[in-house]
Amino acid sequence: GDTRAADVIKKLIFLFRTSSSGLDNDNDLLRNEIKRVQYYLEIQQLRFSNKFSVSFDIDESLLDCRILKLTIQPVVENSIYHGLETKEGSGHIGISVKQESQSIVIVVKDDGNGISAENVEKIEKQLSGELSQASVGIMNVQSRIQLHYGEQFGLKITSELGRGTEVEMRLPLIY
Repeated sequence: GDTRAADVIKKLIFLFRTSSSGLDNDNDLLRNEIKRVQYYLEIQQLRFSNKFSVSFDIDESLLDCRILKLTIQPVVENSIYHGLETKEGSGHIGISVKQESQSIVIVVKDDGNGISAENVEKIEKQLSGELSQASVGIMNVQSRIQLHYGEQFGLKITSELGRGTEVEMRLPLIY
């Protein structure tokens, strides 16, 4: 009889079903990826007692573009666990999607703890392949993007300790 529990279960079923379905086709519509992220965030909001707020700024003309499944959610997960979970007080995650030339640019930005310049440099070296991997989630996203679309696409991280982190994801514009 708990409607909140029923709602969470429905969202989890949707996440599991859409994440694992069609493993031979790693692409999906942006609108479906955004829906997965929204459901994931709603579940995390319950788990963390609304410790953070979320805003979306999405160019709706891009919702029918095709992107790799599970590219945005791992980045959002990093924002929560590495940026906001241990932050004193509440935080914010902003997700934006826009078109630049023939690319889709997705930005996930938080006002969490941030990352030291030294660690940002280490992560950049991991993303470029100069250093062996340690951050599995973000490296998996980077590897999948570059495997499917080429090295001109992928992730770029900027951060300032104590001020937050921004992850920019550049993907080709595909309808």
